[in-house]
Amino acid sequence: MVFDTVKNTVILMGGDNYSKRTFQDIWSFNGKNWNEIGIFNKPSSYDFIGSEPFIFDIHRKKYIYVNSGVIRLGTKKVTWEMDGIVEESNQFLQLEVTGPLGRFDYALCYDIERKKVVLYGGVLNSYPETIYTNDTWKYDGNIWKKISTEGPSTRRGAKMVYHAELKAIFLFGGYDLELGGYDLEKGYLNDLWKWDGKKWEMIISKGEMPSPRASYALAYDSNKNKILLFGGYKGKERFCDTWEW
Repeated sequence: MVFDTVKNTVILMGGDNYSKRTFQDIWSFNGKNWNEIGIFNKPSSYDFIGSEPFIFDIHRKKYIYVNSGVIRLGTKKVTWEMDGIVEESNQFLQLEVTGPLGRFDYALCYDIERKKVVLYGGVLNSYPETIYTNDTWKYDGNIWKKISTEGPSTRRGAKMVYHAELKAIFLFGGYDLELGGYDLEKGYLNDLWKWDGKKWEMIISKGEMPSPRASYALAYDSNKNKILLFGGYKGKERFCDTWEW
């Protein structure tokens, strides 16, 4: 879910309901009503898992989605865009640009200060192995560039958000398979990291922290200059708590 600064609306794309059903619909919310957006072309079920992030590039006025489809994991043509200005052009276009290998459960964020899309981590489904990654990529609207493999450990289910006052991206938690010794009840993280456009830095936060978790919701409150975190899960445990930082 993203905020479209051009139309002043919230845009929701896809998702799943834990009953093996994946949604590919797109909706807008203007503060009062939800409306489904008719899309002429969009990622197929082969390119789309349903719960992956997509972002709004406020400078180019584009919605950007990175391929997460199970069938085509491993492809390098992973970038989809949709125009955020022209209503009649409601269609995602798969771009002929190479980038990070197709993956799922990655973190994606738009860096307003540096005008770049930033992607971190996720899972490559390289049969018979499941490979967790810790690579960082940036995209300027034309090319993807790998910029780091140092920083947070390999993980999935982490989220990133841009902090306008600090002019940096922050990443929290997630799940590291190796850290948990391949035990699905272990390996959850609650570390906090800052990306300044050049390097990752671990932040030692004062006071209490949210418990280790993955797949939570993360957003920036521009009125209070605070990062908000809601929910997530750890193994079979589900959370409905709200935190600010």
